[in-house]
Amino acid sequence: MSYRSWAVALLVVVLVAASSGGFVDRAQEPVQFGPVHKIASGGWGRNRFVINPDVKVLGNTAYVAYANNYPGGDIIVAKVENATSPQVQITPVAVAQTQGPSIEPSLAAKGNKLCVAWQEGIAGTNWDIWVSCSNDGAQTWSQPVNVSNNDTASGWITLFTGDDWAGNLWIEMSKDGQNIYVVWSELEDEKMFLSVSNDGGRSFSAPQELKSNEILPRFPFLKLLDAEDTPAAFKDKLLLAWADGMNDFGDIYVSFSADGGKTFSDPVKATDNPGFSDAVECAVSGDSLLCVNDDTTTNPDNADINLTVSTDGKSWSGTRAILKDGAFPTIGSKGRNVYVAAENIADGGTGVILTYSTDAGKTFAPRLVIPNTTGPFDEPQMAIGDDGTVYIVSVGGVSRQSTEIQLVTFKVRQ
Repeated sequence: MSYRSWAVALLVVVLVAASSGGFVDRAQEPVQFGPVHKIASGGWGRNRFVINPDVKVLGNTAYVAYANNYPGGDIIVAKVENATSPQVQITPVAVAQTQGPSIEPSLAAKGNKLCVAWQEGIAGTNWDIWVSCSNDGAQTWSQPVNVSNNDTASGWITLFTGDDWAGNLWIEMSKDGQNIYVVWSELEDEKMFLSVSNDGGRSFSAPQELKSNEILPRFPFLKLLDAEDTPAAFKDKLLLAWADGMNDFGDIYVSFSADGGKTFSDPVKATDNPGFSDAVECAVSGDSLLCVNDDTTTNPDNADINLTVSTDGKSWSGTRAILKDGAFPTIGSKGRNVYVAAENIADGGTGVILTYSTDAGKTFAPRLVIPNTTGPFDEPQMAIGDDGTVYIVSVGGVSRQSTEIQLVTFKVRQ
Protein backbone atom coordinates (compact mmCIF):
# COMPACT_ATOMS: atom_id res chain seq x y z
CA MET A 1 0.00 0.00 0.00
CA SER A 2 1.61 3.20 -1.13
CA TYR A 3 3.09 6.14 0.67
CA ARG A 4 4.48 3.75 3.23
CA SER A 5 6.67 2.18 0.54
CA TRP A 6 8.22 5.56 -0.17
CA ALA A 7 9.50 5.61 3.39
CA VAL A 8 11.39 2.36 2.71
CA ALA A 9 13.24 4.36 -0.03
CA LEU A 10 13.31 4.80 -3.77
CA LEU A 11 15.83 2.12 -4.64
CA VAL A 12 17.75 1.47 -7.87
CA VAL A 13 16.11 -1.26 -9.93
CA VAL A 14 18.23 -4.37 -10.46
CA LEU A 15 16.68 -7.58 -11.80
CA VAL A 16 17.23 -10.51 -9.44
CA ALA A 17 15.88 -13.95 -10.29
CA ALA A 18 16.66 -15.86 -7.10
CA SER A 19 17.98 -15.38 -3.64
CA SER A 20 19.65 -17.05 -0.67
CA GLY A 21 18.48 -20.21 1.03
CA GLY A 22 19.39 -21.56 4.44
CA PHE A 23 17.24 -19.06 6.33
CA VAL A 24 14.24 -21.36 6.63
CA ASP A 25 13.96 -25.02 7.39
CA ARG A 26 12.76 -26.89 4.34
CA ALA A 27 14.02 -27.75 0.89
CA GLN A 28 12.36 -25.85 -1.92
CA GLU A 29 9.48 -27.49 -3.78
CA PRO A 30 8.76 -26.68 -7.43
CA VAL A 31 6.79 -23.49 -8.07
CA GLN A 32 5.15 -22.86 -11.44
CA PHE A 33 4.87 -19.15 -12.27
CA GLY A 34 2.65 -17.69 -14.95
CA PRO A 35 3.53 -14.62 -17.02
CA VAL A 36 3.81 -11.19 -15.40
CA HIS A 37 1.04 -8.97 -16.80
CA LYS A 38 1.17 -5.18 -16.91
CA ILE A 39 -2.26 -4.07 -15.69
CA ALA A 40 -1.57 -0.33 -15.88
CA SER A 41 1.33 2.06 -16.41
CA GLY A 42 2.07 5.61 -15.30
CA GLY A 43 4.70 8.21 -14.60
CA TRP A 44 7.33 8.81 -11.93
CA GLY A 45 7.93 11.27 -9.10
CA ARG A 46 4.73 13.17 -8.41
CA ASN A 47 3.74 12.87 -12.03
CA ARG A 48 0.90 10.44 -12.83
CA PHE A 49 1.88 7.50 -10.61
CA VAL A 50 -0.04 4.23 -10.74
CA ILE A 51 0.20 2.93 -7.18
CA ASN A 52 -1.51 1.12 -4.26
CA PRO A 53 -2.73 -2.11 -5.92
CA ASP A 54 -5.05 -4.60 -4.28
CA VAL A 55 -6.41 -7.86 -5.72
CA LYS A 56 -9.36 -10.17 -5.11
CA VAL A 57 -10.64 -13.19 -7.04
CA LEU A 58 -14.21 -14.28 -7.79
CA GLY A 59 -14.12 -17.80 -9.18
CA ASN A 60 -10.98 -17.61 -11.29
CA THR A 61 -11.40 -14.02 -12.49
CA ALA A 62 -9.10 -11.52 -10.82
CA TYR A 63 -10.00 -7.92 -10.00
CA VAL A 64 -7.20 -5.42 -9.45
CA ALA A 65 -7.84 -2.05 -7.80
CA TYR A 66 -5.29 0.76 -7.97
CA ALA A 67 -4.85 4.51 -7.73
CA ASN A 68 -4.44 5.98 -11.21
CA ASN A 69 -2.47 9.09 -12.18
CA TYR A 70 -1.69 10.21 -8.64
CA PRO A 71 -1.66 12.99 -7.40
CA GLY A 72 -4.80 14.02 -9.25
CA GLY A 73 -6.35 10.78 -10.41
CA ASP A 74 -9.03 8.25 -9.61
CA ILE A 75 -9.58 4.72 -8.34
CA ILE A 76 -9.64 2.08 -11.07
CA VAL A 77 -10.73 -1.56 -10.84
CA ALA A 78 -9.52 -3.78 -13.68
CA LYS A 79 -11.24 -7.08 -14.48
CA VAL A 80 -8.50 -9.55 -15.42
CA GLU A 81 -9.55 -12.72 -17.24
CA ASN A 82 -7.28 -15.61 -18.21
CA ALA A 83 -4.47 -14.27 -16.02
CA THR A 84 -2.55 -17.56 -16.01
CA SER A 85 -2.03 -17.30 -19.78
CA PRO A 86 -0.21 -14.85 -22.06
CA GLN A 87 -3.62 -14.23 -23.71
CA VAL A 88 -4.95 -12.18 -20.82
CA GLN A 89 -7.98 -9.87 -21.10
CA ILE A 90 -7.81 -6.67 -19.02
CA THR A 91 -10.82 -4.35 -18.69
CA PRO A 92 -10.24 -1.26 -16.50
CA VAL A 93 -13.21 0.75 -15.16
CA ALA A 94 -13.10 3.98 -13.15
CA VAL A 95 -14.92 3.55 -9.83
CA ALA A 96 -15.30 7.24 -9.05
CA GLN A 97 -14.03 10.30 -10.85
CA THR A 98 -13.43 13.10 -8.36
CA GLN A 99 -11.62 16.41 -8.12
CA GLY A 100 -9.37 15.46 -5.22
CA PRO A 101 -6.66 12.76 -5.23
CA SER A 102 -7.94 9.25 -4.57
CA ILE A 103 -5.47 6.74 -3.10
CA GLU A 104 -5.06 3.47 -1.20
CA PRO A 105 -7.95 1.31 -2.47
CA SER A 106 -8.87 -1.72 -0.37
CA LEU A 107 -10.92 -4.32 -2.22
CA ALA A 108 -13.41 -6.90 -0.91
CA ALA A 109 -15.10 -9.63 -2.99
CA LYS A 110 -17.61 -12.32 -2.03
CA GLY A 111 -20.13 -14.22 -4.13
CA ASN A 112 -20.84 -11.96 -7.10
CA LYS A 113 -20.15 -8.66 -5.33
CA LEU A 114 -17.17 -6.32 -5.21
CA CYS A 115 -16.71 -3.35 -2.89
CA VAL A 116 -13.80 -0.93 -2.72
CA ALA A 117 -12.88 1.57 -0.01
CA TRP A 118 -10.34 4.35 -0.53
CA GLN A 119 -8.96 7.62 0.82
CA GLU A 120 -9.91 10.80 -0.95
CA GLY A 121 -8.36 14.21 -0.30
CA ILE A 122 -10.84 17.04 -0.45
CA ALA A 123 -8.73 20.02 0.60
CA GLY A 124 -5.61 20.39 2.71
CA THR A 125 -5.60 17.73 5.45
CA ASN A 126 -9.28 16.91 4.96
CA TRP A 127 -9.29 13.28 3.79
CA ASP A 128 -12.29 10.96 3.96
CA ILE A 129 -12.95 7.23 3.49
CA TRP A 130 -15.30 6.42 0.61
CA VAL A 131 -16.94 3.14 -0.44
CA SER A 132 -18.51 1.98 -3.71
CA CYS A 133 -19.80 -1.46 -4.75
CA SER A 134 -20.44 -3.41 -7.94
CA ASN A 135 -22.87 -6.28 -8.55
CA ASP A 136 -21.97 -6.89 -12.22
CA GLY A 137 -18.32 -7.85 -12.29
CA ALA A 138 -16.90 -4.30 -11.98
CA GLN A 139 -18.73 -2.98 -15.04
CA THR A 140 -20.72 -0.40 -13.07
CA TRP A 141 -20.29 1.01 -9.58
CA SER A 142 -22.70 2.46 -7.04
CA GLN A 143 -22.72 6.10 -5.98
CA PRO A 144 -19.81 6.43 -3.51
CA VAL A 145 -20.68 6.76 0.19
CA ASN A 146 -18.54 8.85 2.54
CA VAL A 147 -18.23 6.65 5.64
CA SER A 148 -15.90 8.85 7.72
CA ASN A 149 -17.39 12.23 6.77
CA ASN A 150 -15.34 14.53 8.99
CA ASP A 151 -12.81 17.35 8.74
CA THR A 152 -9.73 15.34 9.73
CA ALA A 153 -7.21 13.19 7.86
CA SER A 154 -9.00 9.84 7.76
CA GLY A 155 -6.77 6.91 6.82
CA TRP A 156 -3.58 8.69 7.87
CA ILE A 157 -1.53 8.02 10.99
CA THR A 158 1.72 9.43 12.41
CA LEU A 159 4.49 6.92 13.12
CA PHE A 160 6.80 7.34 16.14
CA THR A 161 9.35 8.84 13.72
CA GLY A 162 7.01 11.77 13.11
CA ASP A 163 6.20 10.74 9.52
CA ASP A 164 2.58 10.70 8.34
CA TRP A 165 1.53 7.52 6.56
CA ALA A 166 -1.52 6.86 4.39
CA GLY A 167 -3.12 3.46 3.78
CA ASN A 168 -4.58 2.94 7.25
CA LEU A 169 -7.87 1.38 6.10
CA TRP A 170 -9.36 -2.02 5.24
CA ILE A 171 -12.69 -3.32 3.91
CA GLU A 172 -14.32 -6.73 4.39
CA MET A 173 -17.75 -8.21 3.70
CA SER A 174 -19.96 -11.22 4.38
CA LYS A 175 -20.56 -14.03 1.89
CA ASP A 176 -23.96 -12.68 0.87
CA GLY A 177 -22.56 -9.17 0.27
CA GLN A 178 -25.05 -7.57 2.66
CA ASN A 179 -22.76 -6.86 5.60
CA ILE A 180 -19.79 -4.62 4.77
CA TYR A 181 -17.18 -3.56 7.33
CA VAL A 182 -14.75 -0.66 6.95
CA VAL A 183 -12.02 0.14 9.48
CA TRP A 184 -9.59 3.07 9.42
CA SER A 185 -7.33 5.21 11.61
CA GLU A 186 -7.65 8.95 12.18
CA LEU A 187 -4.59 11.18 12.20
CA GLU A 188 -5.77 13.81 14.70
CA ASP A 189 -7.52 11.41 17.09
CA GLU A 190 -4.87 8.69 16.83
CA LYS A 191 -7.72 6.18 17.10
CA MET A 192 -9.43 3.48 15.01
CA PHE A 193 -13.00 3.63 13.77
CA LEU A 194 -15.40 1.10 12.24
CA SER A 195 -18.41 1.73 9.99
CA VAL A 196 -20.82 -1.07 9.01
CA SER A 197 -23.40 -1.48 6.27
CA ASN A 198 -26.15 -4.08 6.63
CA ASP A 199 -27.85 -3.24 3.32
CA GLY A 200 -25.17 -4.12 0.80
CA GLY A 201 -23.36 -0.78 0.89
CA ARG A 202 -26.27 1.60 0.31
CA SER A 203 -25.85 3.15 3.77
CA PHE A 204 -23.32 2.89 6.59
CA SER A 205 -23.45 3.35 10.35
CA ALA A 206 -21.89 6.31 12.10
CA PRO A 207 -18.20 5.65 12.85
CA GLN A 208 -17.70 3.59 16.01
CA GLU A 209 -14.48 4.07 17.98
CA LEU A 210 -12.60 0.82 18.58
CA LYS A 211 -10.46 -0.16 21.55
CA SER A 212 -6.77 0.14 20.85
CA ASN A 213 -5.24 0.11 24.36
CA GLU A 214 -4.49 3.84 24.09
CA ILE A 215 -1.80 3.20 21.50
CA LEU A 216 -1.33 4.61 18.04
CA PRO A 217 -3.20 2.10 15.80
CA ARG A 218 -1.37 1.57 12.51
CA PHE A 219 -2.48 -0.34 9.40
CA PRO A 220 -5.68 -1.96 10.75
CA PHE A 221 -6.59 -5.28 9.12
CA LEU A 222 -10.05 -6.91 9.00
CA LYS A 223 -10.95 -10.49 8.11
CA LEU A 224 -14.30 -12.25 8.46
CA LEU A 225 -13.39 -15.82 9.35
CA ASP A 226 -16.33 -17.45 7.59
CA ALA A 227 -14.69 -20.08 5.38
CA GLU A 228 -16.14 -23.59 5.76
CA ASP A 229 -12.85 -25.01 7.05
CA THR A 230 -12.36 -22.28 9.70
CA PRO A 231 -11.60 -23.82 13.13
CA ALA A 232 -14.48 -23.66 15.63
CA ALA A 233 -12.58 -21.22 17.88
CA PHE A 234 -12.66 -18.58 15.11
CA LYS A 235 -15.70 -19.56 13.06
CA ASP A 236 -17.76 -16.58 11.82
CA LYS A 237 -15.82 -14.09 13.94
CA LEU A 238 -14.61 -10.75 12.61
CA LEU A 239 -10.87 -10.43 13.23
CA LEU A 240 -9.34 -7.01 13.78
CA ALA A 241 -5.54 -6.71 13.91
CA TRP A 242 -3.24 -3.70 13.97
CA ALA A 243 0.26 -2.48 14.84
CA ASP A 244 1.27 -0.14 17.67
CA GLY A 245 3.04 2.75 15.96
CA MET A 246 3.75 4.67 19.16
CA ASN A 247 7.42 3.67 19.53
CA ASP A 248 10.18 1.56 17.99
CA PHE A 249 9.28 -1.52 20.06
CA GLY A 250 5.59 -1.55 19.22
CA ASP A 251 3.80 -4.88 18.80
CA ILE A 252 0.83 -6.45 16.98
CA TYR A 253 -2.60 -6.56 18.65
CA VAL A 254 -5.70 -8.59 17.79
CA SER A 255 -9.35 -8.39 18.77
CA PHE A 256 -12.49 -10.31 17.72
CA SER A 257 -16.16 -9.59 17.24
CA ALA A 258 -18.81 -12.32 17.40
CA ASP A 259 -21.76 -9.98 16.75
CA GLY A 260 -21.00 -8.41 13.40
CA GLY A 261 -18.81 -5.59 14.68
CA LYS A 262 -21.13 -4.31 17.41
CA THR A 263 -18.66 -5.24 20.14
CA PHE A 264 -15.06 -6.49 20.17
CA SER A 265 -13.04 -8.45 22.70
CA ASP A 266 -10.32 -6.72 24.66
CA PRO A 267 -7.13 -6.39 22.57
CA VAL A 268 -4.51 -9.12 23.01
CA LYS A 269 -0.84 -8.90 22.07
CA ALA A 270 -0.02 -11.31 19.25
CA THR A 271 3.68 -10.38 19.39
CA ASP A 272 5.98 -9.31 22.20
CA ASN A 273 9.29 -8.41 20.59
CA PRO A 274 12.00 -5.83 21.35
CA GLY A 275 11.94 -4.69 17.71
CA PHE A 276 9.22 -2.80 15.83
CA SER A 277 6.42 -5.08 14.60
CA ASP A 278 4.37 -3.62 11.74
CA ALA A 279 1.96 -4.25 8.84
CA VAL A 280 0.02 -7.30 10.04
CA GLU A 281 -2.10 -9.62 7.87
CA CYS A 282 -3.66 -12.95 8.92
CA ALA A 283 -5.08 -16.16 7.45
CA VAL A 284 -6.48 -19.45 8.75
CA SER A 285 -4.94 -22.83 7.98
CA GLY A 286 -5.37 -26.18 9.71
CA ASP A 287 -6.55 -25.54 13.26
CA SER A 288 -4.76 -22.20 13.60
CA LEU A 289 -4.84 -18.51 12.88
CA LEU A 290 -1.53 -17.38 11.33
CA CYS A 291 -0.49 -13.72 11.36
CA VAL A 292 2.52 -12.25 9.57
CA ASN A 293 4.19 -8.87 10.03
CA ASP A 294 7.52 -7.25 9.38
CA ASP A 295 9.80 -6.89 12.40
CA THR A 296 13.24 -5.43 13.13
CA THR A 297 14.13 -7.71 16.07
CA THR A 298 16.26 -10.15 14.07
CA ASN A 299 17.29 -7.61 11.42
CA PRO A 300 17.69 -4.13 12.96
CA ASP A 301 19.07 -2.55 9.78
CA ASN A 302 16.16 -3.76 7.64
CA ALA A 303 13.37 -6.11 8.72
CA ASP A 304 12.31 -9.73 8.38
CA ILE A 305 8.85 -11.22 7.95
CA ASN A 306 7.75 -12.92 11.16
CA LEU A 307 4.97 -15.41 11.85
CA THR A 308 2.93 -15.85 15.02
CA VAL A 309 0.27 -18.56 15.46
CA SER A 310 -2.74 -19.08 17.73
CA THR A 311 -5.37 -21.80 18.12
CA ASP A 312 -7.69 -19.70 20.30
CA GLY A 313 -6.87 -16.03 19.59
CA LYS A 314 -5.77 -15.52 23.19
CA SER A 315 -2.41 -17.25 23.51
CA TRP A 316 0.17 -16.89 20.75
CA SER A 317 3.18 -18.96 19.74
CA GLY A 318 5.78 -16.24 19.84
CA THR A 319 7.15 -15.03 16.55
CA ARG A 320 9.72 -16.60 14.28
CA ALA A 321 11.23 -15.19 11.10
CA ILE A 322 10.08 -17.02 7.95
CA LEU A 323 11.22 -14.62 5.22
CA LYS A 324 14.42 -12.59 5.41
CA ASP A 325 14.85 -8.95 4.35
CA GLY A 326 11.18 -8.21 3.73
CA ALA A 327 8.59 -5.54 4.51
CA PHE A 328 4.80 -5.13 4.28
CA PRO A 329 3.86 -8.80 3.94
CA THR A 330 0.68 -10.29 2.50
CA ILE A 331 -0.63 -13.77 3.35
CA GLY A 332 -3.13 -16.19 1.82
CA SER A 333 -4.14 -19.79 2.42
CA LYS A 334 -6.08 -22.62 0.84
CA GLY A 335 -6.42 -25.78 2.87
CA ARG A 336 -3.03 -26.53 4.42
CA ASN A 337 -1.16 -24.42 1.88
CA VAL A 338 -0.02 -21.02 3.18
CA TYR A 339 1.61 -18.36 1.00
CA VAL A 340 3.50 -15.23 2.13
CA ALA A 341 4.86 -12.49 -0.13
CA ALA A 342 6.55 -9.22 0.76
CA GLU A 343 8.55 -6.26 -0.50
CA ASN A 344 12.20 -7.07 -1.08
CA ILE A 345 14.42 -4.76 0.97
CA ALA A 346 17.69 -6.45 0.02
CA ASP A 347 19.42 -7.04 -3.32
CA GLY A 348 18.75 -3.48 -4.41
CA GLY A 349 15.08 -3.80 -3.53
CA THR A 350 14.07 -5.53 -6.73
CA GLY A 351 11.29 -8.07 -7.08
CA VAL A 352 8.57 -9.44 -4.83
CA ILE A 353 9.84 -12.09 -2.41
CA LEU A 354 7.92 -15.23 -1.56
CA THR A 355 7.78 -18.24 0.73
CA TYR A 356 5.16 -20.94 1.19
CA SER A 357 4.13 -23.83 3.42
CA THR A 358 2.28 -27.04 2.57
CA ASP A 359 1.78 -28.13 6.20
CA ALA A 360 -0.38 -25.30 7.61
CA GLY A 361 2.58 -23.09 8.50
CA LYS A 362 4.72 -25.51 10.46
CA THR A 363 7.59 -25.25 7.95
CA PHE A 364 8.31 -22.88 5.08
CA ALA A 365 10.25 -23.11 1.83
CA PRO A 366 13.39 -21.03 1.21
CA ARG A 367 13.08 -17.41 0.10
CA LEU A 368 12.32 -16.83 -3.59
CA VAL A 369 12.27 -13.67 -5.67
CA ILE A 370 9.35 -13.89 -8.10
CA PRO A 371 10.85 -13.82 -11.62
CA ASN A 372 10.36 -10.72 -13.75
CA THR A 373 8.82 -8.60 -10.98
CA THR A 374 10.58 -5.28 -10.51
CA GLY A 375 10.78 -2.64 -7.77
CA PRO A 376 11.27 -0.27 -6.25
CA PHE A 377 7.82 0.03 -4.64
CA ASP A 378 6.47 -3.54 -4.73
CA GLU A 379 3.43 -3.07 -2.42
CA PRO A 380 2.36 -6.73 -2.91
CA GLN A 381 -1.15 -7.98 -2.21
CA MET A 382 -2.44 -11.54 -2.63
CA ALA A 383 -5.61 -13.47 -3.46
CA ILE A 384 -6.28 -17.15 -4.16
CA GLY A 385 -8.63 -18.60 -6.79
CA ASP A 386 -11.00 -21.52 -6.42
CA ASP A 387 -8.52 -23.82 -8.18
CA GLY A 388 -5.66 -22.88 -5.83
CA THR A 389 -3.98 -20.41 -8.19
CA VAL A 390 -2.25 -17.62 -6.24
CA TYR A 391 -2.53 -14.08 -7.65
CA ILE A 392 -0.05 -11.38 -6.56
CA VAL A 393 -0.17 -7.73 -7.57
CA SER A 394 2.64 -5.25 -7.02
CA VAL A 395 4.02 -1.94 -8.27
CA GLY A 396 7.09 -1.93 -10.49
CA GLY A 397 9.28 0.91 -11.67
CA VAL A 398 11.77 1.29 -14.48
CA SER A 399 14.86 3.48 -14.03
CA ARG A 400 12.88 6.03 -12.00
CA GLN A 401 10.99 6.99 -15.14
CA SER A 402 7.74 5.03 -14.94
CA THR A 403 5.50 2.95 -12.70
CA GLU A 404 3.36 -0.04 -13.54
CA ILE A 405 0.88 -2.35 -11.81
CA GLN A 406 2.04 -5.94 -12.24
CA LEU A 407 0.05 -9.17 -11.79
CA VAL A 408 1.62 -12.62 -11.60
CA THR A 409 0.13 -16.03 -10.82
CA PHE A 410 1.69 -19.24 -9.54
CA LYS A 411 0.94 -22.69 -8.20
CA VAL A 412 2.95 -24.96 -5.93
CA ARG A 413 3.16 -28.40 -7.53
CA GLN A 414 2.49 -31.03 -4.90
